[in-house]
Amino acid sequence: MAKRQPRLLLIDGNNYTARAYHATGRMTDSEGNPTNAIKGFLSIFLADLYKLRPTHVGITFDKKGKQNWRCDIHPEYKANRAEVFKKKDKKSLEAVKKIRECRAQIE
Repeated sequence: MAKRQPRLLLIDGNNYTARAYHATGRMTDSEGNPTNAIKGFLSIFLADLYKLRPTHVGITFDKKGKQNWRCDIHPEYKANRAEVFKKKDKKSLEAVKKIRECRAQIE
């Protein structure tokens, strides 16, 4: 049997998590903690493993509280995020809740 060529799958963990959080309906564990991002992340990850059959996998996450490369190439990336946390209207409060729920699942 011929030896398989190495195949590396690199994953932007923050991207997978955000996609999974917003694509999966709200799910919680027995204590009421949100789990939909975790479930969705694993679903996407396992589907990619099955489809791509990598020999190696690397997953990276942005360091909490640090500016990332996205801000360097697109200064408008999350430019309004700080403002959303200051506002108290219903739409902003819901956005902040979603941001915090998603972040908590990364930790």
